[in-house]
Amino acid sequence: MAFNIEKLKNLKKQVDDGSDRAKLSKLIWKPSNPSTQIRIVNYRPNGVEADHPFIELGFYYGVGGRTYLAPQTFGKADPMQEYIDECLQSNDPVLKDFAKKNSAKQRWFVPALIRGEEKDGIKFWGFSNTIYKKLLSLLSQDDGSVLSLTDGHDVIVTYVKDAKTLPNGQKIPDIDVNPVLKSSMAVSPSDKEAMESIKNQPDITKAFSLPTYDELKDAIDKWLNPEGENPSAEEQEKAATAADAAPVAKVKAEAATHVPATAAEVEDEFSKFFKKA
Repeated sequence: MAFNIEKLKNLKKQVDDGSDRAKLSKLIWKPSNPSTQIRIVNYRPNGVEADHPFIELGFYYGVGGRTYLAPQTFGKADPMQEYIDECLQSNDPVLKDFAKKNSAKQRWFVPALIRGEEKDGIKFWGFSNTIYKKLLSLLSQDDGSVLSLTDGHDVIVTYVKDAKTLPNGQKIPDIDVNPVLKSSMAVSPSDKEAMESIKNQPDITKAFSLPTYDELKDAIDKWLNPEGENPSAEEQEKAATAADAAPVAKVKAEAATHVPATAAEVEDEFSKFFKKA
């Protein structure tokens, strides 16, 4: 009996992709300590420097109890967005309300070194629109000098668990960001491993599985036309805030100790290391 080699290759690719996503997902960082000092750096997926540090992704929360990466994020056909557009064009207030509540929720990620954990390399911090606006304001000060690898500024991330209560009674944390006033190096130029971590970052978008058009459409159909009842509004809202509310393992907040060097020596080290070929 003949076998389908292409199907076997596709199955292998699925396994490999799943393994890669599992590895990348470990690079996602969330604050859990009351105060954590981090250093945000520019995004360099696969060694190619981006224009800014922010990675924007859209997610659908609570679709059949699951979260899906929105295909529209990558300019692909998106059945959920198509349905939402239909709802918005209708005169039914219920459908309009559905569209508003279930539109893709934007989340942003930035690459950062967690002070005291520099040996683990770059992590990616994901956050909501509120923190995005605060960081955007902070990082755009003084022509972006805050992001300088040689004399930029760290950021203090404060975290208060169960600080806010939603209308449904669910408690969520409060997160804020403030710059460290004293400038510093991102890492010591003698720490080649940390320097390499900044220079060649993974493509963090691959940490999330992108559903095909048919996969997402099937999930939506089953969600909207189940044998039982649809998830309640409370359950959907809970799913939408779960990413921000879930605590993670503790991280150290102490600032790293850097090897002393003159400003000229530091600038020269960074220039040599990040010089484009």
